[in-house]
Amino acid sequence: MAHHRWLPSVEKGKGLALDELIESGAAAFEGGQPWVGDAELELFEAPTEELARLEIHEPIAAYYRQVGVVWDGGRLLESGTSGAE
Repeated sequence: MAHHRWLPSVEKGKGLALDELIESGAAAFEGGQPWVGDAELELFEAPTEELARLEIHEPIAAYYRQVGVVWDGGRLLESGTSGAE
């Protein structure tokens, strides 16, 4: 998975970091039973987002599943200029 994150660095022993794009891997994972259903999605105007401009053409389905993950480090893909080591 790829995530955008802030503080602390995903790489162990690297100190603090800001504006990172990282790849993370799970040391352990447990998933509950998935539930599927129909859903409707509405995107509303927001002062700082452009989500309302997205068009929903073909909703496929909706699902819900509880998951538990143990994150244990990762790999730095990209770091912004505001990072600190």
